[in-house]
Amino acid sequence: MSKYFNEEPKTTLSGNIDWLRQTGGYSKSQQISEVRYLRDVLGDVRLSGKVINELTRLFHVSGGKYDVRTNTETIEGLYEICSMFPKLTAPAVKELADRYIKDLFDEYSLVSILEDMIKSEGETDEVFEKFLKTVDTAAEEQQQRYIDDSTKLDQYKDEYSDIGCSLDYITYLKALVIREHIPVDNIIRSMPEKELIKKDVEQLLMLSKKTRIYMGVGIPSSYELTRTFAKKGDLKSIVEQPTYHASIGNTETPTTFTKQDFLNSVIRNRQKLKVF
Repeated sequence: MSKYFNEEPKTTLSGNIDWLRQTGGYSKSQQISEVRYLRDVLGDVRLSGKVINELTRLFHVSGGKYDVRTNTETIEGLYEICSMFPKLTAPAVKELADRYIKDLFDEYSLVSILEDMIKSEGETDEVFEKFLKTVDTAAEEQQQRYIDDSTKLDQYKDEYSDIGCSLDYITYLKALVIREHIPVDNIIRSMPEKELIKKDVEQLLMLSKKTRIYMGVGIPSSYELTRTFAKKGDLKSIVEQPTYHASIGNTETPTTFTKQDFLNSVIRNRQKLKVF
């Protein structure tokens, strides 16, 4: 039996949710929520139960080259491949999920390459393993470009030093380039002034001491807004007054800045850094 290609019974995502309810009860509540999310992204599509289960693992697996497993475009991209090649098994989807990032598959036309390989040589494990090697070779070549691009941020290390966060701001931004493939120029154009970030970090540290939550306190909101702005080009998904949530007492604390404060700071910083 083939590891990567097999004819398996398929069900709708709604059908999978019903099955989880009947067989798992409360113990399956988290997985039900994850399948619902898949349905929200993809619609009520048909997949094998094993492939659906593999897709829900995206929410629990970390590591690898990229930090994009739960991105909408990753889920859509993996489903597109599954719909083109409906015999792909859960192990095949796992291998793809470990390697998938949209710009890589688009730039190197990797789905078309897999299609040509299958047309020429058939749906065999040898063909799929050959394809994975092709993906890995392309990924290595592309990744070096992003690593090189990330060094453009080194020139801002001195400007953003002494912020007080254990996670250095520039190190965080370089990781966005390398692990999410956010264009470095977009990131540079999305950086607020150091003073805004410093106040944000000071508040987060104060909340950490106040609530005695010292581990897993989270990433500063100013870091996250930089990422969102660089990735999307706007902050439409962000509320005007971001907050920090503390599970102790279930309290919400407004950040030291509003969304508009952040945008104004970015504009001033562009002028200061002479980037437009």
